[in-house]
Amino acid sequence: MLDESTYRRIKKEYGFPAYIFDSDRFCENYRLLTEGMSAAYAPYRAAYSYKTNYTPRIVSLVRSLGGMAEVVSGMEYSLARCVGNAPENILFNGPCKGEDGIAALLDGACVIIDNAEELAAVLRAASAHPECVCHTALRLHVDIGSGKPSRFGLCAEPEYLKTLAARLRAAGNISFDGIQCHISGSRSIAGWESRARVMLALARALFPDAPPKFIDLGSGMFGRLPEEMRASFGQNIPTFAEYGAAVGLLFAAEYGALPVSERPVLITEPGTTLVADTMQFAAPVTAIKALPGNDCAVLDASIHTAGVISQMRNLPLLVLDAETPRENLSFTGYTCLEYDILYRGYTGPLDVGSSVIFDNIGSYSNVLKPPFIHPDVPMIEYRKSDDSLRLIKRAQTAEEIFAQYVFEE
Repeated sequence: MLDESTYRRIKKEYGFPAYIFDSDRFCENYRLLTEGMSAAYAPYRAAYSYKTNYTPRIVSLVRSLGGMAEVVSGMEYSLARCVGNAPENILFNGPCKGEDGIAALLDGACVIIDNAEELAAVLRAASAHPECVCHTALRLHVDIGSGKPSRFGLCAEPEYLKTLAARLRAAGNISFDGIQCHISGSRSIAGWESRARVMLALARALFPDAPPKFIDLGSGMFGRLPEEMRASFGQNIPTFAEYGAAVGLLFAAEYGALPVSERPVLITEPGTTLVADTMQFAAPVTAIKALPGNDCAVLDASIHTAGVISQMRNLPLLVLDAETPRENLSFTGYTCLEYDILYRGYTGPLDVGSSVIFDNIGSYSNVLKPPFIHPDVPMIEYRKSDDSLRLIKRAQTAEEIFAQYVFEE
């Protein structure tokens, strides 16, 4: 959270509702992650997950800090190129790449193959374009016993994967660069050690003569959580240094005897890990209602603007300009949906005209906001290092939304 005076300044200059991005916090998160992950093993690189929050200012920061881009669509690939990423700095992932994936492959990006149909498409494209060197990797369906089976990746049975690798290598212009996995719902140190062990074993099987160029362990780390949220997860929250030590020591045991230049790059794909705690959403209270068994405050916001996490747990918040005591209020949104509840059980001061600041909304918020009932709101960057504010996303207009539709004469 920022200090109250900064929020008041933002409200005065830009108005609420608004997203607020703390760019210094983001840069600090990136530094702590890369330092923690590279302490026990090098080389390490972070490939930022564009889908989590593709705000151009954010992805530009990643590039300037030395990070890679992990994209899952042609739209995201275009953005990655637009902000200055070279194709070799981009991993094209995802289960449904289509022709955009092939275009990126021929442009020089590394395409991470998710299924047999994609493999066949890559082989056809490479055959049709012998002048291109096509960089590829395999996405593996890795099971570490988390009890949450994934729908992504190729069956990780070693003999089957060897046949796929052989097909890629048989094409004279395909470079089989590495392997990738992503495991949801397993953020513990033990879970990360398990995925590292499995991936290292598969790397030995698929690259018997020389190490791969990279091994990508995906994402699923805890980021830096506000104190109010830590207890709600009911488990230990590791630091970046603890993740780095757990995974790095395993990689060092496997490849540490090699010169750094000959080791595979350890890659992770942080999204929420980096961006969640760098953004807030500020909304005014427009009404307070006393209803039988359901007292609520109506905010100029919704679960869509506050992001996916607001539907999972109460977010840390700050209330400004409030005097009247309230008990057990629900904060509800502007939509006509009964389930549009942003916060449950608020007790404290609140008035019509108060401002509610929701913290930790940087992931899957503005990128998931549909054009539903209201257009999207502006985003303001705050930089503590020079106490500056600037607009990095203007408010959406109704004209922009309806310009996509065909109107009858």
